[in-house]
Amino acid sequence: MFIGAEEYAVVVPVVNKEYFLFEIRSNLLKVQPGEISFPGGKIEYGETPKSAAIRETVEEIGVRPSIISNLPPVYTPFNIIIHPFIGILESSNLNINKYEVEKTIEVPIEIFKSPKYTYDLKVKVIPPSSFPFHLIPNGKDYKWRSGKYKVMFFEYNDHIIWGMTALIAHEAYKKINEKGEKQ
Repeated sequence: MFIGAEEYAVVVPVVNKEYFLFEIRSNLLKVQPGEISFPGGKIEYGETPKSAAIRETVEEIGVRPSIISNLPPVYTPFNIIIHPFIGILESSNLNINKYEVEKTIEVPIEIFKSPKYTYDLKVKVIPPSSFPFHLIPNGKDYKWRSGKYKVMFFEYNDHIIWGMTALIAHEAYKKINEKGEKQ
C-alpha cells in the first residue's frame, strides 16, 4: 500500500482472444456514472491488488477471470493508484450487477493499437492561501514543479473510451502483442 493514496484494482477482461470487455457504469453510481470502464474497485484492507481485482470482477459481472498478466500501476495526479491485470473470461454467461453496471460491450483489441487523440494535461501545484510559505525556501516565490497527465481517446461505434481506462487498454494491447498472449 502507498501512504496517502487510494488504491484500486481492475481487470482487463479478454474474450475469445480478440475482444476486451468493458462496462458502461450505471447511472446510479455517484462516481463516473455512464462512463466506460473495466471491472474493478477499491482494494479493501487485507486484500492484494490481484485478489481485489478478481473480487470486483465477480461482483460486477458475475464471472471469475483467469489472470494471465499484470500491467504497471497507473499513478494519477488525483491521489489514486490503479493496479491493472489482464484476465481471460472463460464463460460468456455474465451475471451483471445492475446497480453498478448498466451493460457491457466487447471491443476488438486491435482498436487499442493507436489512440485517435492523445493530450497532455498540465498538472500544477496550487497551495492554499493558508499554506505556511514562511517555512520554505523562497516563500511565496517557491518554484513548484508541474507535471503532465496523458489522456487518450479511442472510438468504437458510438462509444468513447478515454482517460485511465483508455491508457490501461492501450498498455494491455501492447503487453498482449509483445508476449503473444492473444494467440
